[in-house]
Amino acid sequence: MPQPDQPRFNLRLTPEIEAALVRARKVSARSMNAEILARLRLTFDQDPAARLTEIFRPLVERLDDDERARFIDSVERTIEVLVQAIKG
Repeated sequence: MPQPDQPRFNLRLTPEIEAALVRARKVSARSMNAEILARLRLTFDQDPAARLTEIFRPLVERLDDDERARFIDSVERTIEVLVQAIKG
């Protein structure tokens, strides 16, 4: 429930953006408002690692221990490949 001192804002969305937000909020298990606020915060955050963490957090939280370990290994290998590609 909104707090009395929080401003309200009416927003018109295209059907495509609304559908994408609905899908994203289901994956993240957030309310529509929380999903929109999380995504807005990401646009103001200049740290790419923090952005990636926020994007992956809902997925990783739903993984069991074995899946989480495999996911982390995969991300680490991907980062190694990217670093090598950047270094040339």
